[in-house]
Amino acid sequence: MGGAAGHLQHLYEDRDLTFQDLKQILIDASSGKLEEVTEKFDGMNIMFSWDLTSNSLRVSRSDSDIKRGGMNAKQLSEKFRGRGQISESFNSAYKVLRGSLSALSTQEKKNIFGTNKNRWYSAEIIYAENPNVVNYDCNALTLHSWPVKTVSADRVVVIEAPAAVTALVKNVEKMQKSVSQTSWRVSGPIVLKLKRLSDGSCLRESIEGINSAMLRAGVTNANTLGDYLRSMLQENASDLMLSPKLTEMVVSRCMSDPFSPTLNDIKKLTEKEQYVAVKQFVDNCPALFKEHLRPIKHSINKLAIEMLESLQSSLVSDGEREVARIKHAVREKIDEVTALGDEQTTKLLNEHLDNLQSIDKINSPIEGVVFVYKGCVYKFTGSFSAVNQILGLIRY
Repeated sequence: MGGAAGHLQHLYEDRDLTFQDLKQILIDASSGKLEEVTEKFDGMNIMFSWDLTSNSLRVSRSDSDIKRGGMNAKQLSEKFRGRGQISESFNSAYKVLRGSLSALSTQEKKNIFGTNKNRWYSAEIIYAENPNVVNYDCNALTLHSWPVKTVSADRVVVIEAPAAVTALVKNVEKMQKSVSQTSWRVSGPIVLKLKRLSDGSCLRESIEGINSAMLRAGVTNANTLGDYLRSMLQENASDLMLSPKLTEMVVSRCMSDPFSPTLNDIKKLTEKEQYVAVKQFVDNCPALFKEHLRPIKHSINKLAIEMLESLQSSLVSDGEREVARIKHAVREKIDEVTALGDEQTTKLLNEHLDNLQSIDKINSPIEGVVFVYKGCVYKFTGSFSAVNQILGLIRY
């Protein structure tokens, strides 16, 4: 989502997720049984509330905006001044959102937003004239059921407000009718129904890939992805030839454990040459994490691509045409990078192509899906993530 709504996690990004739950999610996905599945759009996020005192819309792009009470139309315009179509998209979306919410009665606004901007909701702005990867047919403002935020003790926190969310979404039709800009579509979350994969081989291959990574790290289904990374990192850190205590300190630092030692703490216990190697190791940890997660990410993505193949975007009328356009754009970018001959860019391209597996795997014009598992919100994006990264190469 981005913005104040925060980052929606891929499964492999949640270090608290157990391998048992990870596999269960893949099983549920392959059999079409994931809960609360909605379309994920390739747009820009904004959070909003209604100020009953001034009877006006307030929006935010960060938690700091929320703590300050949000932005009005003028403040939002100033924030994106000089940003071309990005500025136009946010300013237009503000007008649409204000117009649509004006259809609600004062009591309805109070029930949904509270008396003093107590609840902030998330919406996705899709501006057809400013596409990223997917070219949508129209401008749209899609309301999300998650997250809902509030300010508590000078902190912005996520809260549960099912009744308020239901009240907001229930009024979407009335909100749409009040919008004067007929080119915009206002909707609630677009609910999708996943189909059961007819061939179980994809699930088996994905589970086998995860099992192989687990075996190497010596972890079980009861362990978490964080446990997996810690085990792999301890193996890497053993090459530093440190004492067991120092090795544990270095790993703890890399894992960002609560109350983990600082580099200065470690420096006090090491020789100068040792510390140089330790600092280099710590600085390189993000790359190590990425490498260790690669087989798990690849296994998840393999299933996600197959799962999303049958889905169509609610904002793309000709899915086959859009898929063909995206494939063509990817082929052009591959040729562009190849002609450039830059070693680092080519390396990045090959990494993304490995995640994509094949251009033929670009088989749906949908960015992805969002779903809920045990109260946590995750996303599957299939081929989209790799395509997005490829098309972004040498953009600047």
